[in-house]
Amino acid sequence: MKIVCKALVGVIFIILFFGIGEFLRYILIDDTESFTRIMFHELYTSKKNIDIAFVGSSHCMNSFVPSLLDKKFDTYTFNIGSSGQSLDGSFVMIQELCKYNKPKQIYLEVYYNVIVGKYKDRKQMTNTYIISDYMKPSLEKLIYLLNASSKDHYVNSFILARRNWKKLLDFDYILKNIKKKYTELYKNYKLDEFNREGKSYYVERGYCTCNNIFSAYWNDRAYGKLYIKLTEKNDWYKSLLDIINYCKKQNIILTFIIAPEPEWNIVGKINYQEYHDFIQNIADKHNVELLDFNLRNSKYFDSSYLNFFQDNHHLNNIGSEEFSNVFADFIVGKISKKDLFYDTLQKKLDSEEPKVFGLGRPKDYEKLKYFEAHIVSNRKNEIEYKIEVEPDKGKYRLIQDYSVNKKFKLSSKEHGKLTLSWRLISNKDKINVIVTDY
Repeated sequence: MKIVCKALVGVIFIILFFGIGEFLRYILIDDTESFTRIMFHELYTSKKNIDIAFVGSSHCMNSFVPSLLDKKFDTYTFNIGSSGQSLDGSFVMIQELCKYNKPKQIYLEVYYNVIVGKYKDRKQMTNTYIISDYMKPSLEKLIYLLNASSKDHYVNSFILARRNWKKLLDFDYILKNIKKKYTELYKNYKLDEFNREGKSYYVERGYCTCNNIFSAYWNDRAYGKLYIKLTEKNDWYKSLLDIINYCKKQNIILTFIIAPEPEWNIVGKINYQEYHDFIQNIADKHNVELLDFNLRNSKYFDSSYLNFFQDNHHLNNIGSEEFSNVFADFIVGKISKKDLFYDTLQKKLDSEEPKVFGLGRPKDYEKLKYFEAHIVSNRKNEIEYKIEVEPDKGKYRLIQDYSVNKKFKLSSKEHGKLTLSWRLISNKDKINVIVTDY
């Protein structure tokens, strides 16, 4: 009898613990704008088998249009993406997908930001919680959270309300949060579609987009080198092997994919080819195909055309539809691999007309007294550049007369107009001009 009573008390305690936890989560955590919440709901309630899935971070979410690809492939497709998703997140997403579906093909995003160090060193857990918060309870979810970070994060990982504990006595915040969650939109896993202009919005099946068009002459993503350490010794590689082995056991065709960024970024990051070769070697070792759309022929999709991008690295609604069409035409055999892809970035650049993309500068340039900027173009020595500045406070000055030199210094404290003139050495009469604030 005592044993039964103790067991009953234990059950009641567990029910109360989780019940109170869910109540506090409801009143303290504002997830009314969460795209991932809606994506997981669609995944769990899908009445159709998901035959083809795209798994990855925001590049995945913003690149593949399910309704368009359904028609092209005559099958059912789904984006299982989340912001900042790294490879341990991709692995648990694939496991969750396969509990409720029998996918035939998975395209795994492997662009350079999925390459991270040791998971235990993570200090920012938002990208992990974006996934775990909406997963159903399972052993896979438990393992994911236990391995995703150090023990310091366990309380926030398993007691969600703890993350926003400071709001517990903020009754104004709580009432506003409850009011937002009591709407039909929230209850029915919908988002307000009012005033989408320039904002990211959720469409369906994990696909998110934006109608903004990127317009700038400065780009901090087109600067220096990729900061990643290219080694197979870190945790990301173990997760990649987990994905490869899991897909083999499930008889799923796995393909590595890299969606296009602005060509500006890929040229500006001077070691992109090194990264491509690194991933290609891993793909070859495990008999997995790699589709790097940053090395694609521009006649099929011109990523120097910034109207395809909402910011300096995500496709917008126009770009995602254009890219999805090109991707689908390749997959169904309308475009051959030989015609679509170059072996190296240099071959791709050499095939194009000489062009200047814009200017690169470090992300933290404002913290520096002087910073080094560089001109990003697809040629090393065929173009020469003239750089002039006219400060708001100060006199006009010539920083550089026509020269092939691409690097120059500016003061972060000085502001004004910068004029970049460029011409081909072989045709000095035709001068192109870019004028921008600095």
